[in-house]
Amino acid sequence: MSMIGNTLLNEIVKEKTVWEPALILQNMHYQIIKSLRFHDEKEFANDGMDMIIIRINTLEKKLTAFYANQHGFLFLDRHFTKIERDPYAIGDPLAKKQSLTFNTQIFSFEKEAVLYLTSDGYYDQFGGEQGRKFTIGRFEKLLHEIYSLPAKEQKQILGNRLKEWMNGNKQLDDILVVGIRL
Repeated sequence: MSMIGNTLLNEIVKEKTVWEPALILQNMHYQIIKSLRFHDEKEFANDGMDMIIIRINTLEKKLTAFYANQHGFLFLDRHFTKIERDPYAIGDPLAKKQSLTFNTQIFSFEKEAVLYLTSDGYYDQFGGEQGRKFTIGRFEKLLHEIYSLPAKEQKQILGNRLKEWMNGNKQLDDILVVGIRL
């Protein structure tokens, strides 16, 4: 699925010059369904491809974003916003039945913005004293603690906190956290 997604992303952006995040994802969704030629609901895998696409205009100081089945975390002039996701992944079998449109979210920033793009792996990781998930709430709290620190310190704290949380448990999923300071 990742290889198909990468190929389609290049085709849509480079060849078709589609720049709007929601339109990119809508194109990808329909192309994945078309290329895999699913005709019967039973043929679908149980999930699609989670994806985040952003466009940053530094001249106008605008951030355009879309989140397919993933959340974003944004500190805008020191105010926190959890960017809500659209509920469907790219190629999601449930979305095939509907006329699918993706919501574009636009944020303006004047002074400072810090954006975090993540997979769900960090906050879905099991650990702690009771062997539970780290949770998105704990992850948000951690971001509040570190977002103003230099990137190197943030990376170290995120790594150390996850290692402490895992407490010897195996990593279950991909873990990706990308921070962008604008």
